[in-house]
Amino acid sequence: MNRFLLFIILLTNHFISFSQNNSPIISIPEYNFLYIGFPNKVNFGTNNGISSYKVVIENARLETKVSEMSKDDSTYQLVETFLYPTSVSEDVKITFIDTITNKVLGVHFIKTKGIPSPNLYLGSLSSGMWVGKSSLKAMTRLFVKYPPEFPLIAEFSVITWEISNSNIPGITCSGSGAKLTEEAIEFLNIAPKGSKLCITVKYKGMGISGFNSSVILILE
Repeated sequence: MNRFLLFIILLTNHFISFSQNNSPIISIPEYNFLYIGFPNKVNFGTNNGISSYKVVIENARLETKVSEMSKDDSTYQLVETFLYPTSVSEDVKITFIDTITNKVLGVHFIKTKGIPSPNLYLGSLSSGMWVGKSSLKAMTRLFVKYPPEFPLIAEFSVITWEISNSNIPGITCSGSGAKLTEEAIEFLNIAPKGSKLCITVKYKGMGISGFNSSVILILE
């Protein structure tokens, strides 16, 4: 029976797979890095052809959960692992070793990078958008998140916010939490056409906090 090793690293819908059949075969997707401070989900699995192996990981902390999965009438033991890289300047090194022969099955390096700053949305409105007053009235909640095209799934919460209007200098409306107050909604609704509305928030999540993000909407 041919021996192979299957190693899947999942980053939302993207993955890196390594298969072992005498020599490693590596497939690298568009997003082939691990994020600092983020629980990067990693799955290790084998078929019956691998009797015993170990994985040595450097420059990353890991947490594991053991379970089983079935495929094509075979049962696989699955070790679900969350990798937390410890350095943005050093690659995570992953070494596969056959514990019977002590042979190195493969050595792989995965680049790391810091978590990028998320975007701020007022409802579905993002920064730089032109918006009519009728549409603005329906937007009463703030969201801090990554855009749909970004593969990283993370949760952020709004701590405080402040709204200003370019046509009314020196006057602001502020509050806490993701939902706008009645006062803030009225402040937005009375803005004349051509106003630049700036919403600035302080948010936290995924190990980062105290950062400011702003969205500027232009009334048409």
